[in-house]
Amino acid sequence: MDDRPANRPGPRPPDVLDSDDPDHLRVEILRLRDELAGADSRTDVLADRIEELELQVEELAAGLERYQNLTAHPAVKAVVSATRPFRRFVASRRTSR
Repeated sequence: MDDRPANRPGPRPPDVLDSDDPDHLRVEILRLRDELAGADSRTDVLADRIEELELQVEELAAGLERYQNLTAHPAVKAVVSATRPFRRFVASRRTSR
């Protein structure tokens, strides 16, 4: 990453890699090394987060499947349809206050 603004007027500073000064080269090499290490670290953090989220998705999918299996049972369907008028009555009482 370049620290200079993209549209900076005036002459560009000389490239560090074209320099004969070993200190400038060493500093540039260290800067690039640190930049690469930071990018690798960010990649590792994101990979870990993706793995966590994929596990959560698997757990939620399993829970949804269990829920769908429970609600597909005929006895559950009968209870839901029998209690629907009562639930509507209770819901209307809550909103009317």
